[in-house]
Amino acid sequence: MENQFSNYDNYIESVIEQVDSISSKKLNVFEQKYLKNIIKNYATTMRKYAEKENFFCETSILELIRLSSKWTYHKCMDLMHSTIPQNYWDDMLIKMNITIYEFYKLGKVYEYSDKRINKLIEDEVNLCYSDCVNDLHDRKRIDENTFATAIMQSNIDDFLNIKETIGEKIQKYFKKAFSILIILCGAYCCLITTKFNIQEMYFITSILAIGCYMLFVNEIITKSYYLYTIFGCLILLMLNNQFQPFPEQINFINTAVIIFCTGNILGFSIGNKKTELY
Repeated sequence: MENQFSNYDNYIESVIEQVDSISSKKLNVFEQKYLKNIIKNYATTMRKYAEKENFFCETSILELIRLSSKWTYHKCMDLMHSTIPQNYWDDMLIKMNITIYEFYKLGKVYEYSDKRINKLIEDEVNLCYSDCVNDLHDRKRIDENTFATAIMQSNIDDFLNIKETIGEKIQKYFKKAFSILIILCGAYCCLITTKFNIQEMYFITSILAIGCYMLFVNEIITKSYYLYTIFGCLILLMLNNQFQPFPEQINFINTAVIIFCTGNILGFSIGNKKTELY
């Protein structure tokens, strides 16, 4: 993503600048410093885990950083106003950031919309905060007054909604269009009856692999099962067109392969929807 946030560190620094501007009227100098440091620490940790797992694309890692920063800010503000002793804050914030990471990943696996992922994370983070406060109360680490004050906190001030510029939107659409074009070019080569030599078939296979990878990286298709099915379907079509000894059966077998793969994708999609967690 070539934009003003050319790397994650720059993005995190831009977040810290926003925190500084919106919290200056609410907090003293020492509280501001603590808040910025804690947000930076968790955002950096979130980035490192996301990169290490190698599941998320760059756009998703930036979104994870944003979500971590946003909810660390909100809940840290809640904790500052709650009178809960500071030595309990880190454990609570760690649990909330783990919740963000796990449910964001869950949303991506199930291909939820961005709006649904954000709502899911909001609900789960608030539930995690409440559970932590209740746990402290049950273990008699906080008294009734502190419990009542903490459980009522809700610092919802949706910041860090960084808007894409027109140039960034155009670049994103161009990448998606180019990804689709690559896979369509590969699909066309698989379907035509022109005979290819081995080197040409290797090249077409490489084009298909690159196209599927670009579909995943640009978040057009995020489920690996769909990509494997599409890739396998196109390879079978190419092999059928190249090596079928009975030309009159080419169209029949091509149709059967397409129907079979389409059925696999639809069946997998329907099966997932029936087993989703709500």
